[in-house]
Amino acid sequence: MKILLTGASGFIGRTLLRRLQQEGHEVLALCHAHQENGMSLVSCDLSKPLTLAGTFDIIIHAAGISPAQTTSMKVFKHANVDSMENLLAWASAGHARRMIFLSSVSVYGKIQSACIDEDTPIIQPDDYGLSKYVAERLLLESTKVEGLVLRLPGVFGIQAERPWLAHVVQKCMRGEDVTIYAPEFVGNNYLYIEDLAAFILQLLEEKWTGKTLLLGLTKGIAIRQAVEVVRHKIGSGSRIVVEESKTAPFTLDVSRAVRHGFASHSFMSMIDGCLCGGGGSNHDDFVYVTAIDKVAS
Repeated sequence: MKILLTGASGFIGRTLLRRLQQEGHEVLALCHAHQENGMSLVSCDLSKPLTLAGTFDIIIHAAGISPAQTTSMKVFKHANVDSMENLLAWASAGHARRMIFLSSVSVYGKIQSACIDEDTPIIQPDDYGLSKYVAERLLLESTKVEGLVLRLPGVFGIQAERPWLAHVVQKCMRGEDVTIYAPEFVGNNYLYIEDLAAFILQLLEEKWTGKTLLLGLTKGIAIRQAVEVVRHKIGSGSRIVVEESKTAPFTLDVSRAVRHGFASHSFMSMIDGCLCGGGGSNHDDFVYVTAIDKVAS
């Protein structure tokens, strides 16, 4: 299959590129750099009209910008909305008929339910969430490109930097206190990068039109227990500090995705894969992230 992958130099994009190539797909990988980790990538500014040649079976749109990188609505619009408009205009000119878009649970905004699903109302999302939601609507309302939206929680894996769980790992490696809220709440707001990649590979072969799927662990774990698992695997002396919850926690109903074939590792096997050498993982990769964290601060 011939695939156009955006955001190929990012955390998710790197894994998708590796897995797609391993499966024998022909991938044109777009990013802001020409080469990374020995892989040939094509530099492309998606906030401007595309001039790429060729036709593709599908676009996997993983590019975007997160609140960790900016708080500017102008930047969110360029990176998340303009890029979708330009991709759709280019695809509609006969270059591609299908697109998988990686969105975010941030589109929900102010969550007022203990459990959310694909039909949970969108209530006052922040600028980032709004930009992702507008991009979703542009895709799903297209009459020329079949769209599939995947709403993702924090994606965890080797060299993960932004999700809460990655920060827990970093703090445990430094021996710092880990502050948690609602310690006994059983949540599933995590997604293993390898599970996401496996699901996308499966979706390439399926028929879908105008769908939205919410992803996360298929089985939750109490927040305190999740931190204890990380502490144990690392051998950390970090203390767990419990504070009063600032917002009500919520779980993700991923049953619709499961009906489409989605499956996830358990929380413990996900941590094993990242911290104990499983699946080609290396403990030093999180030392690398910690070093970045220190430089950034």
